[in-house]
Amino acid sequence: RCDVEDGGGAVARARLYSAAVHYIVNDEDVHVAELLYGLRNLWRRFNSRFDYPVLIFHDGLSSETRMQITQAAPHRIWFHRLPDDFLPAASLLPPDLRADEDEESESSHHSFSAGYRAQSRFRSGPLFAHVAIRRLDYIWGLDGDSMLPRDLDEDPFVTMHRNSSLVLGYRYLTITSATSSMNFWETTLLYSGLAGIDLVGAGRSKGPFLRKFLMVPQGWTEAPLWNNKVVMTDCELLRVSFFVPGTEYYRYFEFLDALQGFWLYRWGDHAVRGVGTAVALWLLQEGSTLEGGGLPAEGGPPGGLVKQAAYEMKIPYAHQDSCFCEDKRLICVSQGKEASGEPLWPAKKNIWECEVNRTAAALESAT
Repeated sequence: RCDVEDGGGAVARARLYSAAVHYIVNDEDVHVAELLYGLRNLWRRFNSRFDYPVLIFHDGLSSETRMQITQAAPHRIWFHRLPDDFLPAASLLPPDLRADEDEESESSHHSFSAGYRAQSRFRSGPLFAHVAIRRLDYIWGLDGDSMLPRDLDEDPFVTMHRNSSLVLGYRYLTITSATSSMNFWETTLLYSGLAGIDLVGAGRSKGPFLRKFLMVPQGWTEAPLWNNKVVMTDCELLRVSFFVPGTEYYRYFEFLDALQGFWLYRWGDHAVRGVGTAVALWLLQEGSTLEGGGLPAEGGPPGGLVKQAAYEMKIPYAHQDSCFCEDKRLICVSQGKEASGEPLWPAKKNIWECEVNRTAAALESAT
């Protein structure tokens, strides 16, 4: 209901900004199991003290599943049905997905399904056009199987709010596979030419965020290529105003989207978020090399008064095979699937906890 304002408790009402945690999920049993544990973990490790609303985007959840989600932990849960164009017309899908796809498999979020491509596209762009997101200052995106391996004592939203230059906080970068990046860099090169982005100069400079995603092949002096690095969007903190429609980031997304790469080639939101943010930051900070200045930003000249930046969030965090305690006295320990409390938790996925590193403690006491 759009006429209801969720102000939260005293802690939430005292804030001078608006923010929320968000997830995207479908009604597959394994994904629901992951989310139920993730919500309990988030409450225990963070939100029981900070009281942020939690937005659940979905493409259809049964009343039973909604009840399970709301009872998992005392979050302020808001459900949002994904827009009607979440899944494309069948004509936009490649033949292997178009043929013999029944309704259930099409909505699946399995990594090779139409549903996976749809959620990647949604998180890349339309998320920021959604009315529930556009009204916020900041959002923290998590996957259902994201977890905090120890208590998060500092509020990451406050970190971003105190520093007006920060637009994207990410936990780590990683390398994506060729199966989800076919023609992605070639399309980015086309956009770079249109926008007047100096990729050679960006590759030489130590400053721009764009440089993190560039490489020069052996034997070449000036041939910047994408190194296949991506921002892992299973844990990302975003300044919403940087990503909404009309911004340099959203212009980049619209260019990609017009070429149907999400449906045809399975482009991932992690690649779009990393490279798209880097492209937008370059345009805002460095300007265009073309006469007249590239693609103009709405609301005034590029750059403004604040030099914006992306940054690595040094917070305790775990996801699948990755775990960070961010404390030398602690070590990540896998607890086994039973620790999730969910019978349908995937056996191959770890539950992480930060425990005392007895070796480090012994060495410290010895000195």
